[in-house]
Amino acid sequence: MPDHEEIDVRAGRPEDIEGIVALVNDRIGTEDGPEARITLEDPRFGPGGWTVAVDGDRVVSVLGLFPASTRVGSVTVQSAFVEFVATDADYEGRGLVRRQLDLAHRISAGRGDLIIWMVGIPYFYRRFGYEYAVPTPRTIDLTGRTGAETDLSFREATADDLDAIAALQDHMAASAVVVAEHAPLLWSWYLESPVYRVVLVEREGAPVGMMRIYDDDGDPLVFDLAAADRATFLALAAAAAGPEGAATVALRPGLEAFASGLGETDHDGYAYYVRVPDPCALLAAILPELNFRLADSGEEYEDGELLISLYRESITAQIRNGQFESVAPGGTVQAPVSRGGSGIPPDLVGHLILGPLGALELERSHADVLLGKRRELMNVLFPPQTVDVQSWVWP
Repeated sequence: MPDHEEIDVRAGRPEDIEGIVALVNDRIGTEDGPEARITLEDPRFGPGGWTVAVDGDRVVSVLGLFPASTRVGSVTVQSAFVEFVATDADYEGRGLVRRQLDLAHRISAGRGDLIIWMVGIPYFYRRFGYEYAVPTPRTIDLTGRTGAETDLSFREATADDLDAIAALQDHMAASAVVVAEHAPLLWSWYLESPVYRVVLVEREGAPVGMMRIYDDDGDPLVFDLAAADRATFLALAAAAAGPEGAATVALRPGLEAFASGLGETDHDGYAYYVRVPDPCALLAAILPELNFRLADSGEEYEDGELLISLYRESITAQIRNGQFESVAPGGTVQAPVSRGGSGIPPDLVGHLILGPLGALELERSHADVLLGKRRELMNVLFPPQTVDVQSWVWP
């Protein structure tokens, strides 16, 4: 077998399509290969949206880098999802995923992505700059006897419904401060998918709700559910469960109130991976939201600077007239508190900006989160967030 340096890692090409599909079928699952093919044969994305490791003409490792956006309060930034990571069993442990991620990260940076999201196997991706920043949603099991409303009609969604799907998802996502959103392209793929069903519910011909269903060996798993009201939520859950069955529903923000009183919720302890490749660039992009939080706090802050040390590097934000004017990168600051600043380890930046804990809880739970005299300001800027992540796979 050749040395791993002799294996070529590059963007996918048309001649790689069959090899990519075969590898996804073999290493992830036979239902996943057809989904991969949908993306590969779509001229809007194609094999160039994938990376591959090839040994001669044999595809031995793959991953897909899919477009997304992340809304942080009033600001939306370009993002990506990594999906379909798979390696031939004979080629595992040879650094091929690392090399592909290096390439994917360069591609992602080149197109301006500020956040990368992923659902992946435990621990592995922490080695490549990812952190578990956002817990997956809680779930609830509901039966087919849950919903009683009869003035609703259900049907499979089609490409003509993409605008309605987007509007329903936007309405539901308004319940969260941080929203990792599918690109519209992905919804068109879900409609073609042999794995998922996208169901639309209407009242008097107007869309009032929807859901995506994955059939897990006869047990329906429901996610991306959007409902205008509790009655619609209950009807969607009942439709997914069937008359005598049950369905597991992911409770994204906005659905918890609809599920109140229906039974216990559960959480598997898992979380989404997040990678923030350039913390300074992300903070600069969300300055309008940070300034909104400053103004909304009602506090007055003197002109000066906010130093945030990531220990190996640092970020300095200039405050003028109660607002941030600029953000600039800096060098190593090992003792930020002694300089009037705060310290955040680099592998907690995603938690700080995007996660549900907030600056104060991070300081309580991590010895190397040191907020210092800027504790109050850091709490205003980085409070606990409600987060809605729309991932390709069941979370």
